Amino acid sequence: MEVLQKVIAASGQYSRRQAEELIRAKRVTLNEEPAKLGQRAGENDVILIDGKPLYGVAEKLYYKLYKPLDYTCTTRVFESERNIFELLPKTQKLTIVGRLDKDSVGLVILTNDGTLAHHLTHPSFMVKKEYEAMVGGELLPEVLVKKLTKALKSGIDIGEGEGLAWADEATYLGQNVFHMVLTQGRKRQIRRMFEAKGLNVITLKRLSIGGVRLGDMTLGSFQTMNEKEIKMLRNLK
Repeated sequence: MEVLQKVIAASGQYSRRQAEELIRAKRVTLNEEPAKLGQRAGENDVILIDGKPLYGVAEKLYYKLYKPLDYTCTTRVFESERNIFELLPKTQKLTIVGRLDKDSVGLVILTNDGTLAHHLTHPSFMVKKEYEAMVGGELLPEVLVKKLTKALKSGIDIGEGEGLAWADEATYLGQNVFHMVLTQGRKRQIRRMFEAKGLNVITLKRLSIGGVRLGDMTLGSFQTMNEKEIKMLRNLK
């Protein structure tokens, strides 16, 4: 038997946080009784949400996608925009782990494992994401590179009342390219950090999430994640 909110999340319809909110809102019953957080449920128990049966536990799906430019990372589809779900097989509802803006490329993970998705996206788990960012303009002088690299690691005020944003690791690779590792998850964080220093990011690529890497994937392609990759993500602390 498993904790009830974990069983609900395993259906692929809700994240674990959403499952907890449903239980708190008294929208879930377990064997015809109002459910409580922390209760355990098994395959013979009857779980209803808003009076409707919870669908059977869905097959777990884990994809990694090499997102191209000009594709949106959203579950909402607009006719005028290309969406990453156009690049994937039509299947069950998937949660996007590690959204990227339209102007960025790189690794995105998609899964219907609500528990894992919550673990990878909640800020408290501080999952590492690795990037390469190139800034525009003339070649940066060495003195500026040193100051900028130090600022990226110590923290930069990105405005809008959000305070300091920083990179856990920041290394200059040359030719205005920086290698960065982040555990914060602020919206457009890397672009805003450089903008605060008067620089414009012209290319941004995510290389990895939680140790899972793009590897030899080609732009616009997707792969089903292997057992080693899935286990790596589940074991993140």
